[in-house]
Formats: sequence, C-alpha cells, structure tokens
Amino acid sequence: MKNNLYKWLEEPEEMTGILFWKITYLWQRKINKSLRKVDLTHSHFALLLGVAWLEKEGKPITQTKLANFTQTNVMVTSKIIRTLEDKGFIDRIKEGKDPRAKYVHLTDKGLKTLEKASKISETINKEFFGVLGKEKQEFAENLWKILYANSD
Repeated sequence: MKNNLYKWLEEPEEMTGILFWKITYLWQRKINKSLRKVDLTHSHFALLLGVAWLEKEGKPITQTKLANFTQTNVMVTSKIIRTLEDKGFIDRIKEGKDPRAKYVHLTDKGLKTLEKASKISETINKEFFGVLGKEKQEFAENLWKILYANSD
C-alpha cells in the first residue's frame, strides 16, 4: 500500500535532476575506473586538462584562474593541485613581483600522462554516449545551452 504522505513526490523517472545525477555518476564511475591505469581520478584529469588548455594560450596560470576556468571550487582545486604536484604531474613556480604568487605548469610527466588519459577518456565517451547515435550532437548542444544559461 502506498503512503499518501508522499503524494507530492514525483516518480524518479520524472525527475530530470535525479536522472541527470544518476547518469553523471555512472559516467564518472566509468571514467574513474579507466583512469586508474594512469594514476588519475576524473577530477585530476579535468584540472590537468584545464592547465593544458590555459598553457596552450600562453598565459600564466594561478590556482584561482584554473578554478574559474574549470568551474570548480577554489579549495578543491587547491587540494587537487597539491596532489598532482606530489605525483609529479605539475609544478608550482614562483614568478613575477608577488612572492606569494605561484603559477601552475604541466611537467613532462604530466603532459605524457594527460595524453594517455585523454585517449582513455575519449574511448569511454565514445562508448558511453554512442547510444545516442545521430542525436549526440544535439545532446551536446543542449548541454552547452544549459551550462551557458546557468553560469555565473
């Protein structure tokens, strides 16, 4: 017998946010499992990728700039950067006039690891999102629409 106290509660299949959370969590689990081969988590990979994109532009990268670029929490970014530095994937180097300012750079080891991780991620993404077939492009466009509409 159903409990009438919860008549206002939608079914899980009707809740877009819950469905999106389930899919995101499933995708991250698959990515994390595969990235273990290169000693990374998905969060580590995302921040390394962010460093590479910003380095490609040739601009100095601070932790705050990286957090803003990847849209991650500054404190979480700081913690992950320390982990990546401990693993030898990045260096933090003092540069410029401000003695407190440290800039983030990929190491050779970090770049090689990122290259391997990118191939792993690409494979997982093709498998995971392949079920969309021809609708994959429209799906990606809709995700961008959601992201831009809700960004600060």
